[in-house]
Amino acid sequence: MVKKTLMMIFIFSFQFHAAFGEQHLEDINWITEIHPPQNYLDNGRATGISVDVLLGIWSKLGFEKNKDHIKIIPWARSYIMLKKDKNTCLFAMSMTRERKEIFKFVGPYMKDIVGIIAKKSKTIKVESFKGVISNPNLELIGSVRQDIGAQLLLNQGYPEKKLHLVNSTKHLIKMLDLDRIPAIALGLDAALWEMKLLGMDTSNYELVFSLQTVETGFGFNKAVDPGLISAMQSALNELRDEGRITFIIEQHRY
Repeated sequence: MVKKTLMMIFIFSFQFHAAFGEQHLEDINWITEIHPPQNYLDNGRATGISVDVLLGIWSKLGFEKNKDHIKIIPWARSYIMLKKDKNTCLFAMSMTRERKEIFKFVGPYMKDIVGIIAKKSKTIKVESFKGVISNPNLELIGSVRQDIGAQLLLNQGYPEKKLHLVNSTKHLIKMLDLDRIPAIALGLDAALWEMKLLGMDTSNYELVFSLQTVETGFGFNKAVDPGLISAMQSALNELRDEGRITFIIEQHRY
């Protein structure tokens, strides 16, 4: 009986690893940033929409890890790590056309509007991206280094010299609140969440211009094993079909 049990464990382990090819879930460095509601800290541990979706994927695949195995690293540094290391997963990550050319993704599992946000009192009105570039009230726009907001602005022709980059969403929102910058380029969910955390009245702010509605996923180095991507995508699809992703999003929304 013992021999039979050991054999079953061996067979399960072999099938589990074979499904992912030469690269396994335990090989991956799972990294994220502070970017609520997708990812943030609660009592010193990573949580948020993306974290809970990832835990659901792990559970589906029989991967015995927990939140303590997720590292919180600033976005700009994480982005460089993802480019260099095939054993890295960075999340949550906007799945833009440009990023799909240099990374692989598991997703999407949610959408977010990325746009230009300003105080209503500034009365900034633009109807096109040309208007963004020419509007005298948008001579400076703040964003987070390597964040999708900054990338979308630059990709569409916004002058780099007019872009003020910082290292965190919190710092960016504080600058907007103190009128140190007239507007910011950021995901709307993240902006509203951070404003609430800082005790700001979100009704005083508005989306001046939508840059893009982006889909969100888990980003991997281009050299990642396709078998690992396939297994995680299948698990994600099951979570979506079961309605668990919708439930997770509603639990974390502001």
